[in-house]
Amino acid sequence: MIEERRRVLYNNNENECKSCDQKDKTIKQLELQICTLTARLDEAKKLKDANLILKEHLDSAVKENTALKKQNTCLENDLKLVKSTSIQKEDFVPEMKKVLGDTLTSNQIDLITKRKKRVRWTKEEISKAFTVRYFSKRAYGYLGNDMKIPMPAPSTLEKYSQRINLKQGILDDIIDLIATVTKTFTKRDKECVLSFDEMKQIRAVGKNWEQIIITHSFRIPSQKIMCTLFLMCRIC
Repeated sequence: MIEERRRVLYNNNENECKSCDQKDKTIKQLELQICTLTARLDEAKKLKDANLILKEHLDSAVKENTALKKQNTCLENDLKLVKSTSIQKEDFVPEMKKVLGDTLTSNQIDLITKRKKRVRWTKEEISKAFTVRYFSKRAYGYLGNDMKIPMPAPSTLEKYSQRINLKQGILDDIIDLIATVTKTFTKRDKECVLSFDEMKQIRAVGKNWEQIIITHSFRIPSQKIMCTLFLMCRIC
């Protein structure tokens, strides 16, 4: 009887030990799962923090992108305005010649814009250069050297003047020179009077004029034959 009880107790103890071992294994497995889940939870927290940071960066990038789009729109509008109000490169020189045509000649503009390095001066340009040179040598140099306005070189004027025929009587070359200039005049401006050698002008009123001609008296030395051109503009 006693031995049977011992056997029962032994079996119970053995069963309890097996149960304890099973529980220990289960506890260890649970602890391992807890560690794994804890690591995953920490990783999830890190990912959440990183996600928040990325979201902030995304919001900032969206705002910056919106601002850049507005700036790009403004720049496109400015570019359209500039294109509509500016002239093309190939149209710049022709437009410049059109605007400055009354001040500078075509050859002068070509030299200023460096389209040409050398030009062949026209008779009209030579005539204007002679006029400036006649008034003052220093003024001629000032225009060319200081103001940087392209002018025929003095040697060019000298060569041209040497070819002018200063024969006795009507100076055909001078007439041709004046004719070259007057081609650009209006019909009214072409009305003129040519006087040679000694001359005296007095106050007078023409029948077809509504203005008194300015009084001016002068004498030209006979040894220097010169041609003087007076333009009398009619008052319309």
